[in-house]
Amino acid sequence: PPRERRPVSPLGRRTLLWGAAAAAFVGAAAALAPGPPPRRVGGAPRDFSLPDGRGADFRLSDLRGRPVLLSFGWVRCPDVCPTTLARVAEALRQGPPGAAGVFVSVDPADTPAVAAAFAAHFHPALIGLAGPPALVGAVAAAWGVRWQQVPLPGSALGAAIDHDPDVFVLDREGRLVDRLPPSTPAAALAAALGA
Repeated sequence: PPRERRPVSPLGRRTLLWGAAAAAFVGAAAALAPGPPPRRVGGAPRDFSLPDGRGADFRLSDLRGRPVLLSFGWVRCPDVCPTTLARVAEALRQGPPGAAGVFVSVDPADTPAVAAAFAAHFHPALIGLAGPPALVGAVAAAWGVRWQQVPLPGSALGAAIDHDPDVFVLDREGRLVDRLPPSTPAAALAAALGA
């Protein structure tokens, strides 16, 4: 015989809704969670090309001979990106002479000129890059950086960008040396540049 269905109490319904919301959040977080970060990878030098603030093609290989800190983010980011770039800028001041930083915007709204001005605000050796979404997406994917645009209805921003905020350390030959969390102190980033 068919079982009798009981109505779900308001408390039970609320518990189900919170459970579904938590599962969705965990699923989204898992989708964005980076895989195990590469550590002391070395290998072949890495390269990519994106438009710089003058509209010229900038190649990462243009920085060969200089250690580099590379990060991905977006210009209108209210917290992680500016804090990370402030640490990168301080690391460039403390690190070996000639060290450079590269900031790649993954926000389709950021132009190369806007990304360049944003990065230069932190340090003159910090190069800001942006470009067409497909090209930026390919560069980010090649570095294992996941990102997605998240609508923010009712917000002045309109949308936010969830992304992997790690800082990549490249040696003078352009090889990946380390991938560090954005909370890494400037002194540790500077030390990594000299490694």
